Amino acid sequence: MTDEAIEEIKNELLPLVTLITPNIDEAMVLTGNSIQNTQDMLAAAKQLSIDYQTHILIKGGHLEGDKMCDLLYSPDHTYYIYEEKKIETKNLHGTGCTLSSAIASYQAKRIFDEKESIRHAKRIYHPRHHCRQKLKYRAWQRTSVAFFLTPLHKYVHFCAVVS
Repeated sequence: MTDEAIEEIKNELLPLVTLITPNIDEAMVLTGNSIQNTQDMLAAAKQLSIDYQTHILIKGGHLEGDKMCDLLYSPDHTYYIYEEKKIETKNLHGTGCTLSSAIASYQAKRIFDEKESIRHAKRIYHPRHHCRQKLKYRAWQRTSVAFFLTPLHKYVHFCAVVS
């Protein structure tokens, strides 16, 4: 993405939203700061929340370690860390978009605030990822073909039956 496009996003799009969900790399581009740990995530989220007067969820899946930490920072200067064990897989393309879409779906219902929308989205999203990995392994054992290659799959309800 060009620097001009990034500036357009920062100046025209981000001031209009209620929740920004960058991953670590995107948050570094938006802030211009390095992010190596949860303290850096907090500083970046705080900066972005002040700049855009909105909620910020920095997705920390790219941090080193066996824990995945996503950090929500609110305009009222409170924050919450969602922490869970990382899933070892090379198949992570699209997971952030899937999570963001699930959050948006919960927010559209207007039942939950940002913190609860994220919690519910992560709850439906994370077990799906576990299930997909189990099914992919089982399918490979039987046929040498891995079927479930994306973070979200239309046969997700089938997972509960098989796993």
